[in-house]
Amino acid sequence: RRQRQMFIRDRKTRDAALAYPGYASAFLKKVWADAVGFCGSELIRRSVGLSHVADIDTIQDDAMRHECLRHAITLGKALIVLAERIDSVDELLARVRQYS
Repeated sequence: RRQRQMFIRDRKTRDAALAYPGYASAFLKKVWADAVGFCGSELIRRSVGLSHVADIDTIQDDAMRHECLRHAITLGKALIVLAERIDSVDELLARVRQYS
C-alpha cells in the first residue's frame, strides 16, 4: 500500500498537492472514511427505505427478520459515526462481526 502511495506521489502529475509528502496518504484515508460512512448510509437506506434487501425481506420468521433489520440499522449507524476511526479492513470486519 505504501509503495503504491509513493508511486502516485512520485509520478508526473499536474496536481501540485501530490508533491507534498503525506498528502496522498491523507487523501486516501479520507476516501476510505467516506466509503465506510457511505456503507453505513446504504445499510440504513436498504433497511428502512424503498429499496429493501431481498435477503432480509424473504426471512419468513417476523422476529428474526426484525432482528436482522435492527442489526443492520445499528451497524449502519456505527459505521457512520465511527467512519473516521475505522482505519483498516480488519477494523471494519470487526465492527461487522460485533453487530451480527
